[in-house]
Amino acid sequence: MTVHVVRVNQRAFRLEWCPKCLFHRPPRTYHCPWCNICVEDFDHHCKWVNNCIGHRNFRLFMLLVLSLCLYSGALLVTCLTFLFRTRHLPFSLDKGMAILVAVPAAGFLIPLFLLLLIQALSVSRAESSYESKCRYHPEYNPFDQGFAKNWYLAMFAPLGPNYMSEVVCLQRPVGTAWIQEKTKPSPPRRPKHCRPGPPGPQHQPRRVPGKGPPGSGEAAALQEMRRLPASVEKSPGGPRQPTAEPAAGDP
Repeated sequence: MTVHVVRVNQRAFRLEWCPKCLFHRPPRTYHCPWCNICVEDFDHHCKWVNNCIGHRNFRLFMLLVLSLCLYSGALLVTCLTFLFRTRHLPFSLDKGMAILVAVPAAGFLIPLFLLLLIQALSVSRAESSYESKCRYHPEYNPFDQGFAKNWYLAMFAPLGPNYMSEVVCLQRPVGTAWIQEKTKPSPPRRPKHCRPGPPGPQHQPRRVPGKGPPGSGEAAALQEMRRLPASVEKSPGGPRQPTAEPAAGDP
């Protein structure tokens, strides 16, 4: 219920409470429904790498996209150069393989280059893809510190502490197989005051009142109570009537 407010470049941000990660989210931090974790400087969830792109891996994602662009471009240029130099020769297997490689290389290069261009524009404006899609900063962007400073903070500045690791460890479920492997059940221990008995579980029969085992005191008392009415009837004076005890003060 506590409301935390921080100010960034003369703009107030309310730290929203995440009910799943159980902490107040800093500015530009959003909860990813696919990864089920809050991501700092959340940019987008990449299905190709099966992970969220945020503060701690954005520069690696940019290097990945850049390397894929260079690789696809190198393949396309090499194949086109080979086809151009051998244009006077008849069609052969080498030309067929060059065309077979150049077509998918061009198909991958176009979307990768567009993605790299979009990410470069986002870094220049200090605005993530998620924020630009949702128009998170309609008036002005308080995180924009200039072209050079934005690129330095996004690609070369040292990363801060990974304070989300504890949240991930607490939130991630642990499988039963891991529990059984790590925590093996200890053998049962007999209390010190108990005497050793035969192995295996022993089920004691349920005792009914008035029906004890033969030779026990309860069975003998029951038999004695059953004989008592017969002995009273056979007595010469007949059954005795219970007499009330005289109250205090009676003669």
